[in-house]
Amino acid sequence: MDRRLRLSLNTKLLKCAALTCGVTALFTFTACSSPGGTDESTALETADGAMVVDTFTTTATVTGIDAARRELTLATQNGHREKYQAGPEVVNFDQIQVGDRVKAVLTEDVAVALGKGAGPIGTSGVGVALAPVGAKPGAVMVDTSEVTAKVTSVDARRRRITFELPDGTTRTVKAGRKIDLSAVQPGETVTMQVGEGLAVTVEKL
Repeated sequence: MDRRLRLSLNTKLLKCAALTCGVTALFTFTACSSPGGTDESTALETADGAMVVDTFTTTATVTGIDAARRELTLATQNGHREKYQAGPEVVNFDQIQVGDRVKAVLTEDVAVALGKGAGPIGTSGVGVALAPVGAKPGAVMVDTSEVTAKVTSVDARRRRITFELPDGTTRTVKAGRKIDLSAVQPGETVTMQVGEGLAVTVEKL
């Protein structure tokens, strides 16, 4: 084979290999940017007060079940562990057991109220209605809890707040439209009312 032709072919192969590596790196970064799935749009509130949230699909292991409250504790492949309330679409809830590997469609936790400092907001334990994007009319009430933590970053475009808990762990939640993110600054201590995530569907693997 002509030497110039070999060099040309080798150059093209190297370019293709570099492009493939770049695409692989991009997908790896995307997978790591959320707890095992993808969720890019903001949380919005409907006229009836329900918060409409995007969903993401992930593979997880069931590590805990609260049958009375229809709650599942799921651990995703990257070690993220969170509680989710099973929506009415999870018709096989009674068949799910601790240790099961499942494919789940989930929503993220959502901050519905925020106050400066460590003082209580006064709404802890109040339910909030979550409705996944594209879901049928109606929403699922999920529990809320108050979290006092230090803000580490604010993503105004995606309406996400990342904060550090007293035990040193970090957590990212979406901010409801009633929260003025321009008034939230990294480094300050805040108290948030956070609605837990919703499990829309859970299928055994």
